[in-house]
Amino acid sequence: MKKLRCIIIDDEKTPREWLAITLKKSFPNTFVAGVASSLATGLELIKTTKPDIIFLDIELGDGTGFDLLKELVEYSFDVIFTTSHEKYALNAIRVSALDYLIKPLDISDLERGIKKIEAKRETKNGLHHLKILNENLGRGISQENKIALASISGFDFVKIADIIYCQSDVNYTIVKTVTKEIMVSKSLKTYDELLSDYNFFRIHQSYLINMTHLEKYHRGKTPVVIMSNKDHLNVSRNRKEEFLNFLKAIS
Repeated sequence: MKKLRCIIIDDEKTPREWLAITLKKSFPNTFVAGVASSLATGLELIKTTKPDIIFLDIELGDGTGFDLLKELVEYSFDVIFTTSHEKYALNAIRVSALDYLIKPLDISDLERGIKKIEAKRETKNGLHHLKILNENLGRGISQENKIALASISGFDFVKIADIIYCQSDVNYTIVKTVTKEIMVSKSLKTYDELLSDYNFFRIHQSYLINMTHLEKYHRGKTPVVIMSNKDHLNVSRNRKEEFLNFLKAIS
């Protein structure tokens, strides 16, 4: 198997050296082709080494990792972001289904990240994630953003505004959009966390709804919402009060 050519772009010496040493010692399927400590030197390194994977610090001394990506016209690599700031732009990274490592770096997280990238490269659509990330960053928190949904066959890239609701199916999630259903290999809890900033609400253990597709709310012993596709969904008793407060807040 061909080794994955890696480069490390990080302005902090300790994580930069840790990554280089750990990849060499513990990951024989990788090869460290070079390291850089700034946006400018990182861009030059990308051009000269043509990497398969970039370990990219979000905050660099002369810009950000996102600034670096915007400088590139085409992508022939995957990215694993590294950061000390757990909430800094991580929503956009998660929604785009890209991988990241929180500093101080951990070898088990590194192993998971590399395995994910190997799986993405086998599906031959992993590089679309970077394009989606750049588009999402340009819009901020918007339902016009796209989310990468991990289906059995690979990834479906869907506009968040087109998602009507998500339904739990044991360890899977059924995503109902305006045009189709997608069975996703992640739990409903994952999408609750990803989409909470995008005007989604968990009305039930089994349902996460897009409030922009809510048409009616029926009171009663078992409250029900009617969505834009005319599906009727129960609101659980323990979510009813919070849901009503949420409705009042946005009305």
